[in-house]
Amino acid sequence: MHGVELRNLRLQDINLETKKIAISRSKLSTSTRTVVMTNDAYKAVLRLVDRAAKLNATKPKHFLFPYKIRKGIGYDPSKPVKGWRTAWRKLTKDAGLPGFRFMTSDTPSLRPMLNLAHPSRSFRPKLDTSRKG
Repeated sequence: MHGVELRNLRLQDINLETKKIAISRSKLSTSTRTVVMTNDAYKAVLRLVDRAAKLNATKPKHFLFPYKIRKGIGYDPSKPVKGWRTAWRKLTKDAGLPGFRFMTSDTPSLRPMLNLAHPSRSFRPKLDTSRKG
């Protein structure tokens, strides 16, 4: 999933019973699709939905990642978060991967490096059968 797709996820797009996410806003208007969650993704989404509820995102039209009000305390669940550059940079620095980009983990040349950095995990390519050569 792309960052724009994650940022624009609404609670109504997530079906916890069928473990599916409907992507309605993407980089391309033709990229609307349904994503089936793996067990790990499902567990992560459950935690994110719980977090969203704690930030007052409780209605179907509310965003999974609500907008943080800059001048004030709290969140506006009717608007999506604008970005997470600062949080991502801190996370990658703390993980010992400064400069690591969000979509870089899907780059074939980096998989051997990631496997060395995290030997307990296997970074394998994702097969995308939806695109034609």
